Amino acid sequence: MKRLEQPLNLIAETDPKIINQIRRLLPGGLVVEISDYALAWFDVKMGICFFGQSHAKTATVADLALTIVHETCHARVDNWGIAYEGSNRLRIERLCIGSEITFAEKLLTKQAIVQAEIDALQKQRNELRESDFDEKSFKAMHRKDVLRKSRWIGKQSSYWLRRFVVLRTRKRMKKLRDTHRR
Repeated sequence: MKRLEQPLNLIAETDPKIINQIRRLLPGGLVVEISDYALAWFDVKMGICFFGQSHAKTATVADLALTIVHETCHARVDNWGIAYEGSNRLRIERLCIGSEITFAEKLLTKQAIVQAEIDALQKQRNELRESDFDEKSFKAMHRKDVLRKSRWIGKQSSYWLRRFVVLRTRKRMKKLRDTHRR
């Protein structure tokens, strides 16, 4: 969990508005998942941003901060009542990548981040295709997610580990919030 404190501090220093959104929109906090289902994902029902274990371990602090900003944007869109389904998916992903670009540009002025990262994000946003987010693709991804969750749920000990991590993350986010209020 220490690994996620640095990107949160970077976000707090760069754009305090986003830290406030994280506190409000991700009440479950940030959790490093044992599996590597994806780099990261936002769970609407639990209000938690999950990170794949290898991404959390290998990504730079700036990459993790950008991922947090992206997933917070998903939470914000969900809070507006816009469902992540059908034709909305492509627009939502473009919006989320756009929020990463905006944050990266702010970082660029505060810290030495390579312009290539911003260019790569813009290229990624431009290359998104409707077919990447159509019903068939989304259902296939959902089936994998259900399988992953059912394997995970079957392990009782994992539940308690995850619960512990969620509670610990909330405690650390509260500590971080209190630190930045001073």
